[in-house]
Amino acid sequence: MKFTFRRARTTGIEALVQRNSDLPAFTELPPEFDLSLELKAAEAKARVDVESGAYDVTVVEAVDGQLPYEQEIDAKIDRIRSEEEVRRILAEAEGEHFVLHALESTEDEDGRKLSHTRLELQAAHLEADLAAAEASRAELGQILRGEKPAADDTDWSATEPPAPTSERYLGIVLRPERLKLWFKTVGLLIVFGVPEGYVLTWILGVFIHNDDDRWLGASLAAMLIVFMVMVPYVCGTRLVGCKRRGYANRLDRIVFLGTALWAVFGAGLALARTDASRQDFETQQLERAADGGGAPEQFHFWFAFVLWLVAILAVGIAMMFIKVLTHNPVRGDAVKADTTIALLRRRVGKVRTALTAVANHADFKRRMVAKQLEARKHMYDVVLVRAGTHVKRHYRDTLITMMGDPAFTTGVTSGEVA
Repeated sequence: MKFTFRRARTTGIEALVQRNSDLPAFTELPPEFDLSLELKAAEAKARVDVESGAYDVTVVEAVDGQLPYEQEIDAKIDRIRSEEEVRRILAEAEGEHFVLHALESTEDEDGRKLSHTRLELQAAHLEADLAAAEASRAELGQILRGEKPAADDTDWSATEPPAPTSERYLGIVLRPERLKLWFKTVGLLIVFGVPEGYVLTWILGVFIHNDDDRWLGASLAAMLIVFMVMVPYVCGTRLVGCKRRGYANRLDRIVFLGTALWAVFGAGLALARTDASRQDFETQQLERAADGGGAPEQFHFWFAFVLWLVAILAVGIAMMFIKVLTHNPVRGDAVKADTTIALLRRRVGKVRTALTAVANHADFKRRMVAKQLEARKHMYDVVLVRAGTHVKRHYRDTLITMMGDPAFTTGVTSGEVA
């Protein structure tokens, strides 16, 4: 028998789509199943089966309408899918581990390693500190509103300071209320300490004539500055407490003794400086009389003394006056608490943002892993099966072409060909 062999026109993955219009767009095949090689093998097998007369001599045993070679294709596909099922189980476990690892750690924009657990703990600690700070601030607010006395039974009622409105760091730490608080403490000492130091250094300079004693003079000036500035600062602070409590106690005597000591010490400095000025004035008068400068003038001792006393004590009096008018430790603590709360909220927000970024990154990885697993499942469960169907169909088409009988394969599978 002479056969006419006609090669099939479509032998690639495109043929699978053309011959099966219901196939989805995703047509990637597993690496274990090369469609072009399988189609060539199907053609070769069909040629061998026809030329050997296998279908002319014996009745082919068909299973569910499948020819032996078609059964081999099904067995091969079942084996590939079984192996993939094992790999899929391992891949799912590995994918879960991958997602869990993504939850445990990821990298931020600066390249630093961020631990999800560490961020959670940090956020918990910050939120606990924030809750404690807010509770303390609420208690300070009750004291400022006059709803309860302070721990020392002092009435520190006053207007509450406004809370920070900016979320920026500089907007929080450099807001007006905080700058006012800084000026009432450190700034006040600097502003009044500089002129006081200048006056005291000038006074001591009159008594120091040897250059070797300059360091001694500087040391004495520093101690005098500390004493003449800090005493009215502390006395003014304690005097406010006495006034707020509304009754006389031991603090009144302490303030009185401190102020008296400061005033006496300042008067002593003024007296010494006035006496030095008197001696210098008399020396100038003697030199003037020796040169025939006319009658000597009189030195106004008490006038000079009052001027020097005012120059020495004016700074301390001003500082004490300002402290009496403005000092309120509870309000200062409220300003500090507002600053602490705002900074803690800012830090909590940053940590929560980082946690959200980590969670989003992990969720993205989880979705990608799920999509990859779904794609592989579609490739092995749908595309591979349909590719096998295409190979089997190609095998039958080749048989029909070589036998020249369109009903040949139908007769074989039904047992009508012998």
